[in-house]
Amino acid sequence: RVAFFDARKLYISKLEIEFTEPPTYHLQRCSSTTARFPVSLPLGQNKIWNISKTSTELNMRCNSAEVLKIVFSEVSFVECELRLSEDIMTIRFDGTDTASDEYLPMPTECTELPQSMAGLETDTMFPIGKGTTVEVYCNREGYNFTGSSTLTCNYV
Repeated sequence: RVAFFDARKLYISKLEIEFTEPPTYHLQRCSSTTARFPVSLPLGQNKIWNISKTSTELNMRCNSAEVLKIVFSEVSFVECELRLSEDIMTIRFDGTDTASDEYLPMPTECTELPQSMAGLETDTMFPIGKGTTVEVYCNREGYNFTGSSTLTCNYV
C-alpha cells in the first residue's frame, strides 16, 4: 500500500495491491472496491513494479509489461480526476507491506552509457535528462562500430 500526498502534504489517494489469486488492485477515489488486473501478471516469484502518474493517468508496469492503465477522465468517480490530476510530491508506504524487499525512485536522468554499450565512447558529459540524444563512437583499434551512432536517454 502506498499513499500519495500533494505539496501541502494533503492526502490525495492510496494504491493497494493484493497478491491474492488472482492478484487485485484498488486505487482510492477511483473505485470503491478492489478489481482484478486487466491482464495476467508476468510469471515468476520476483516482480519489479514501476508506477508512474501524469495529470491524466496512472500506469503500472510489472517486469516491464504494462499491467494497468487508469485514465482519470474515463472513471465515473468525480474525485478520481479531480484529486489524481494533482502533482504528487510525497509518497508513503505503510507498515503492512510484507511482499517488498525494497523501494527505489524511478530515475529521471541517465548517469552513464548503459552496460550494453561498454567499450563505446561519447563526448557528452553525464548526467543527461530524459529525451536527450548523444552521439556514440568506438575508438578501439581493430573494431568497427556498425550500429546506430545515437543513443537517447529514455526511462519508461
